[in-house]
Amino acid sequence: VKRNFNYHILSPSDLPKYTDLTLSTVTQRQSMFYAGSKELLEYLLTQLAGQLEHVKGDTSDKKQILRAFGAIDVVIEAKMVTLEWIASPCNDMFADAVMSTVLQAESMEEPSYLPPPATIDKLHFKECLIELLQDMFGEESVPKIFQGDKIYVNVDKKKAHIDLAQVKVTCEEDA
Repeated sequence: VKRNFNYHILSPSDLPKYTDLTLSTVTQRQSMFYAGSKELLEYLLTQLAGQLEHVKGDTSDKKQILRAFGAIDVVIEAKMVTLEWIASPCNDMFADAVMSTVLQAESMEEPSYLPPPATIDKLHFKECLIELLQDMFGEESVPKIFQGDKIYVNVDKKKAHIDLAQVKVTCEEDA
């Protein structure tokens, strides 16, 4: 923020204190017709986003609320699906993918059998991830043996910590 010919770096939470500017968020909502089965939609969304979170809503309505990617609320009502999310480039991308999945489920005939959700072999996942990281950054950047659900990668004198349980990456230099 420029004030009295000086520049000041502010936290977004301090913006209203020192300026007349306010911070706001934009919530987007997209509704579309959906006459397919809830089970098929939930199955396809699980294939897209991994585990879905069932959000508790108003129990008097006959609607089901699922949260995909931890950011996109999918409200399933009779003959309609509504997506709600806080606008950001990443969330918009997730919402586009969810919308595409809803349209795909609408166009499909309901199968007589839906397979159970796939189980993930964690050991195989770890092996594939290490191989991928070694191919990308070199074998010397990734430890050959590790214990637990945490590994690290050294690239250009920077160390990234990978938590395999939460599937998250952190780097002290980016904090």
